[in-house]
Amino acid sequence: MATLDLSNPALELSFLPTQLSVIQLAPSRAIPPKLVEAVTSAGPDDFVSITRCPDEISVILATTLLDELYPPTAKEQPVESLGPWVAVKVKGPMDLSLTGILHELSRPLKTASVPIFASSTWNTDYVLIEERHKGAGRAALEEAGWKFAA
Repeated sequence: MATLDLSNPALELSFLPTQLSVIQLAPSRAIPPKLVEAVTSAGPDDFVSITRCPDEISVILATTLLDELYPPTAKEQPVESLGPWVAVKVKGPMDLSLTGILHELSRPLKTASVPIFASSTWNTDYVLIEERHKGAGRAALEEAGWKFAA
C-alpha cells in the first residue's frame, strides 16, 4: 500500500484560530435564518459548515456564534451541542483523486485516544479535536510525520 507523501506542501497542517462548537439540529426544522445570515456574512477567517441529511442537520460554527444564536434563554435550542473544539486544517487544495488522507490523519489520533469530528470540503479536509486534547493531538500527528505550519 502506498503511503502519502507528507512532504507535499498541500498536506501541511495548521490549527484554525477560532474555537468551534458542533451542534445538531432536528431535520424537521428549517435552518434558522440567523444561521444562514451568519454564513453569508462570514468573514474570510470564519468557519461555518452546515450539513443537512435525512436524519439530522449538523453545524460546525464558532463558539461565539453559537452563544449568539442560542443563548440559554432562547426558545429554540440545538438537539445536541458539543465543544469547544479546535480545527486542524490540511492546507490544500488537494487533488480529489488522493486517497487515504483522513485515514492517515485519524489513525495517530485514534492511537493517542484523541476523539475527532471530521469535515471535508472541495479543497481540503478538517479534523476537529476537542480543545482539551489539542496538545496530545498535535504531538500524535507530528510523531506520525505530519508537519505543522510555523
